[in-house]
Amino acid sequence: MIISFHLPKDSGREDAKKFGTNHPLGVKMLKPPQKGQHLSTDDPHLQKGLPKVLQAGGGVLLENDAIGCQSCHQVHEGATKNLLTQTDESSELCASCHKRQAPKDKKAARKAGVHPVNVELEEPVEFRGEKVKTVQCASCHSVHDGTLDTALYPDKIKDAEKLCIACHERQHAKDEDEAAKKGIHPMNLELDEAIKIEGVDVKKIGCLSCHAVHSGKPNTPALLQDHKNGKLCENCHAGKQRVVGTDHDFRVTTDETENQQEETPHQSGVCGSCHTLHRGEEKNIFLSAVVESEVKDRDKTAPGLKVDEMCMNCHQKEGIGKDKEIEFYGHPYQDMVLRSDEKVMPLLEKEHEEIEELGVIACITCHDPHSWKPVKNPEEKNYPVLNYKKQENIEGDITNSYLRHKGVEKTFCVDCHGIEALPKYKYYHHEDKVRGIGVDYLK
Repeated sequence: MIISFHLPKDSGREDAKKFGTNHPLGVKMLKPPQKGQHLSTDDPHLQKGLPKVLQAGGGVLLENDAIGCQSCHQVHEGATKNLLTQTDESSELCASCHKRQAPKDKKAARKAGVHPVNVELEEPVEFRGEKVKTVQCASCHSVHDGTLDTALYPDKIKDAEKLCIACHERQHAKDEDEAAKKGIHPMNLELDEAIKIEGVDVKKIGCLSCHAVHSGKPNTPALLQDHKNGKLCENCHAGKQRVVGTDHDFRVTTDETENQQEETPHQSGVCGSCHTLHRGEEKNIFLSAVVESEVKDRDKTAPGLKVDEMCMNCHQKEGIGKDKEIEFYGHPYQDMVLRSDEKVMPLLEKEHEEIEELGVIACITCHDPHSWKPVKNPEEKNYPVLNYKKQENIEGDITNSYLRHKGVEKTFCVDCHGIEALPKYKYYHHEDKVRGIGVDYLK
């Protein structure tokens, strides 16, 4: 049924800057002649006219199949005290049109790639002056009293991320220091150069750098891009996606292993096997999500770095990487000064384990855990990503196996070891070939 009403001048659509506080009116619920045309919708569900559930409650469209006040309100026989054509309990009225944005439960939300609604919170949250127990559309949107130039945000809020903080306080941090204490990915981080994610230039890291509340990729936690294969992380962490399809991709080598959040590699994705963005602990370096076990046989010549413990957690007798057990991994460091270009072979300052020009040798000095083969430019983005489902497992040797370099040319190894640097580098972990043959390891 279509009633020939004229659209009011302050409908909230003709001039968004002036009339942006109300839900848009005048949007035509039919397929537009051109995609993205003004007063139209690209949602196929909304191009079929007013939803039947609203029609059943007396809702109608205006002339030209446009949304009007009467689409949601029934003046004389409304179903609620607000004279609505459909109850707004559990976001049912919103869901009549916005199906994708109003999933019935968490599972449906993940499948659609949107933020869940109708979710019972474990504890009530103080939100906009009230104790909120469930998340509804109206929790973040105000249909008739929104903030100008926003998607109907309430209470004069213009920054959508302020809405996130109310419920997701655990995932929020004002700076890098607070993020480190919480064990979460840094927030409010200004990037040296803007990066482009899904066509948007990102200069500052926040919730919406990675998340799209209502339009995320399907089968993700409302993310802008798929995360299972490392695509989203690669935007900032260039070169790390090289790990896909290698032995450090646990989907290839140990797909039943669970991380700290009890997720398998197929559930967490390639990055999530080792890293957790929002649920880490202060003591864990690199936002580690790996289930820790005691490193029993430590190399006494090693400086005792946490980053080395992370590697040895797997590469010991009872670890995930027991087939590649590493017994000798230390290098003398006392009473000597080691200097190296961090872009060639990074050294770690021992106390805070930060990469410095002067420091001690760690596992990551020689190895890049994300790159199976040595590469000239580790941050190069244009490289083929392996298909982890089809990769044939290749046995590593002393010229690859996540090494930063095949040889020692232009490395600081040569400064001390001279012509013996290459064999000492290649057989660094071998007792019988270098360490135990009666030769002074430093000569």
